[in-house]
Amino acid sequence: MAMDMGKTIYVYDPDTSTWFQAKNKRFRLKPDLPTLALRSVILGSKHIGPFTNNEIQRLFHRTFSTHLQDLARSLEEFDL
Repeated sequence: MAMDMGKTIYVYDPDTSTWFQAKNKRFRLKPDLPTLALRSVILGSKHIGPFTNNEIQRLFHRTFSTHLQDLARSLEEFDL
């Protein structure tokens, strides 16, 4: 459904510790690490291993530390 709507889709393969991106109904290697968008959805298994859990934590850290850095830069512009 999301693919039909043209949404960006990332898939993490825990066996290879690799991120893929769906484009044109095909999965391609994602050369850089993804971050979440404003309306991202995360789907997965109930039972994930420690490596996948670690990667999901890193995904959140990448996303939210980037947003915090942007916020800090914006606040600096206002001399707060």
